[in-house]
Amino acid sequence: MCLPYNLNTLSQVAAEAAFDDQAFLARTVSQNAEERAKWEALFDELGIHYYKSEANFIFFEAPDADADGLADAWLIEGYQVRRGQREGWLRLTIPMAQDGDVMRHILKQFVNK
Repeated sequence: MCLPYNLNTLSQVAAEAAFDDQAFLARTVSQNAEERAKWEALFDELGIHYYKSEANFIFFEAPDADADGLADAWLIEGYQVRRGQREGWLRLTIPMAQDGDVMRHILKQFVNK
Protein backbone atom coordinates (compact mmCIF):
# COMPACT_ATOMS: atom_id res chain seq x y z
CA MET A 1 0.00 0.00 0.00
CA CYS A 2 1.32 3.46 -0.93
CA LEU A 3 0.51 6.61 0.95
CA PRO A 4 -0.76 9.50 -1.22
CA TYR A 5 2.46 11.50 -1.00
CA ASN A 6 5.18 8.84 -1.22
CA LEU A 7 8.36 9.99 -2.91
CA ASN A 8 10.04 7.96 -5.61
CA THR A 9 13.81 7.51 -5.81
CA LEU A 10 14.23 10.31 -8.36
CA SER A 11 12.40 12.76 -6.07
CA GLN A 12 14.60 11.76 -3.16
CA VAL A 13 17.79 12.26 -5.19
CA ALA A 14 16.54 15.68 -6.34
CA ALA A 15 15.78 16.65 -2.74
CA GLU A 16 19.29 15.69 -1.65
CA ALA A 17 20.75 17.82 -4.45
CA ALA A 18 18.55 20.75 -3.41
CA PHE A 19 19.85 20.53 0.17
CA ASP A 20 23.38 20.83 -1.19
CA ASP A 21 22.43 24.05 -3.02
CA GLN A 22 22.07 26.49 -0.14
CA ALA A 23 21.18 29.45 -2.39
CA PHE A 24 18.31 27.45 -3.90
CA LEU A 25 17.19 26.35 -0.45
CA ALA A 26 17.19 29.93 0.91
CA ARG A 27 15.30 31.20 -2.15
CA THR A 28 12.70 28.43 -1.81
CA VAL A 29 12.15 29.12 1.90
CA SER A 30 11.76 32.84 1.18
CA GLN A 31 9.31 32.29 -1.69
CA ASN A 32 7.32 29.86 0.44
CA ALA A 33 7.06 32.43 3.26
CA GLU A 34 5.91 35.15 0.85
CA GLU A 35 3.24 32.92 -0.67
CA ARG A 36 2.09 31.67 2.74
CA ALA A 37 1.66 35.30 3.87
CA LYS A 38 -0.62 35.95 0.87
CA TRP A 39 -2.78 32.98 1.85
CA GLU A 40 -2.97 34.06 5.47
CA ALA A 41 -3.93 37.61 4.43
CA LEU A 42 -6.72 36.27 2.21
CA PHE A 43 -7.97 33.91 4.91
CA ASP A 44 -8.05 36.85 7.34
CA GLU A 45 -9.88 39.01 4.78
CA LEU A 46 -12.48 36.28 4.13
CA GLY A 47 -12.84 35.32 7.79
CA ILE A 48 -11.58 31.79 7.19
CA HIS A 49 -10.25 30.03 10.29
CA TYR A 50 -6.77 28.53 9.83
CA TYR A 51 -3.78 27.48 11.87
CA LYS A 52 -0.68 29.67 11.54
CA SER A 53 2.13 27.73 9.93
CA GLU A 54 5.85 27.99 9.39
CA ALA A 55 5.77 24.94 7.12
CA ASN A 56 4.97 24.55 3.45
CA PHE A 57 1.27 24.02 4.12
CA ILE A 58 -1.71 25.64 5.84
CA PHE A 59 -4.55 23.75 7.51
CA PHE A 60 -7.82 25.68 7.23
CA GLU A 61 -11.56 25.40 7.62
CA ALA A 62 -13.32 25.53 4.27
CA PRO A 63 -16.00 28.22 3.81
CA ASP A 64 -19.36 26.91 5.01
CA ALA A 65 -17.48 23.75 6.01
CA ASP A 66 -17.77 22.68 2.35
CA ALA A 67 -14.32 21.16 2.08
CA ASP A 68 -15.31 18.79 -0.71
CA GLY A 69 -16.93 21.57 -2.74
CA LEU A 70 -13.85 23.80 -2.55
CA ALA A 71 -11.44 20.91 -3.13
CA ASP A 72 -13.47 19.90 -6.19
CA ALA A 73 -13.48 23.49 -7.51
CA TRP A 74 -9.69 23.51 -7.31
CA LEU A 75 -9.39 19.98 -8.72
CA ILE A 76 -11.42 20.91 -11.82
CA GLU A 77 -8.67 23.45 -12.53
CA GLY A 78 -5.90 20.94 -11.86
CA TYR A 79 -5.07 21.76 -8.23
CA GLN A 80 -5.20 19.09 -5.54
CA VAL A 81 -5.41 19.64 -1.80
CA ARG A 82 -5.50 17.11 0.98
CA ARG A 83 -8.92 16.23 2.34
CA GLY A 84 -10.20 14.00 5.09
CA GLN A 85 -7.95 14.94 7.96
CA ARG A 86 -10.75 16.78 9.77
CA GLU A 87 -14.39 17.28 8.83
CA GLY A 88 -14.83 20.52 6.86
CA TRP A 89 -11.09 21.30 6.74
CA LEU A 90 -8.42 21.15 4.04
CA ARG A 91 -4.63 21.04 4.00
CA LEU A 92 -3.20 23.33 1.33
CA THR A 93 0.41 22.81 0.29
CA ILE A 94 1.81 26.26 -0.50
CA PRO A 95 1.92 26.51 -4.29
CA MET A 96 4.23 28.46 -6.57
CA ALA A 97 3.21 32.13 -6.89
CA GLN A 98 1.41 31.91 -10.24
CA ASP A 99 -0.56 28.86 -9.13
CA GLY A 100 -1.33 30.57 -5.82
CA ASP A 101 -2.81 33.53 -7.71
CA VAL A 102 -5.13 31.21 -9.65
CA MET A 103 -6.10 29.22 -6.56
CA ARG A 104 -6.87 32.37 -4.55
CA HIS A 105 -9.06 33.60 -7.41
CA ILE A 106 -10.96 30.29 -7.36
CA LEU A 107 -11.36 30.56 -3.58
CA LYS A 108 -12.79 34.09 -3.89
CA GLN A 109 -15.26 32.88 -6.54
CA PHE A 110 -16.22 29.95 -4.31
CA VAL A 111 -16.90 32.22 -1.35
CA ASN A 112 -18.93 34.67 -3.45
CA LYS A 113 -21.08 32.08 -5.27
